[in-house]
Amino acid sequence: MLRSLGSGLLRLSLATSLLGIALVAAAPRLATADATADATADADVDGTSIVVEIDGLRSCRGQVLGALFRSSHGWTEEGREIATCRASIDGHHATCVLDDVAPGTYAFAFLHDEDGDGMLDRDFIGIPQEGYGFSNDAPVRLGPPSYDDAAFTHRGAATSVHVHARYGL
Repeated sequence: MLRSLGSGLLRLSLATSLLGIALVAAAPRLATADATADATADADVDGTSIVVEIDGLRSCRGQVLGALFRSSHGWTEEGREIATCRASIDGHHATCVLDDVAPGTYAFAFLHDEDGDGMLDRDFIGIPQEGYGFSNDAPVRLGPPSYDDAAFTHRGAATSVHVHARYGL
């Protein structure tokens, strides 16, 4: 049982590390990508935007890094995201705005980088110590959720997605 739990924690640790790496790797592109916004309450949202409201952040420190994926193949892997966002935190809440997104099926993943080091901090066992989450509040079961569990449809009109931060397992 402990071996099973240990390998499950390792898989979760590796999966959340990959998510963190994917979001950090995308960070240099955040300032220049057209599909990326430094989300604020007065963001100019048009009909092709996806607005992701993130609640339940345990602190106002740091920032939220988010990534949008269009395919189940390699979902949460570095380089597979089609758009990214970086959002400041206000009152334990953040808003990511992804502009100019074509209609389709997508999934969103985020990381609450509290200490600004660009990495998902973990304890000695590998349990995440910073927040993370997925669209549809898709459940985490010893690894990232399936793309299908996190997927939502963007019909080309402004789409609003609401997610909650998760800490630990």
